[in-house]
Amino acid sequence: MTVWTKEKALAYLKAQEIERGLTRHSVWRHWKSGGVYRVVLLSVDEATMTPLVHYQSTEFPDASAWTRPATVFLENVKNGLDWVARFRREDA
Repeated sequence: MTVWTKEKALAYLKAQEIERGLTRHSVWRHWKSGGVYRVVLLSVDEATMTPLVHYQSTEFPDASAWTRPATVFLENVKNGLDWVARFRREDA
């Protein structure tokens, strides 16, 4: 388990912006549902310093937003025998 500090969390988000294009307003497709989501905010949890991604469905923009730790948003997941990105950038 990663122990986050403010500096480490902000550096992680900056690195993911450069490496993966994780930015506000970027558009991503979820591997399982096929849903398309727009990142509405990147933040750091005040209590744990965990970097977070807040995202919202492009199909239902008036619906509530979702939040995941950035590491979970960007991780690979097992799909049968293969590993796939949980979210794949759609607008790059």
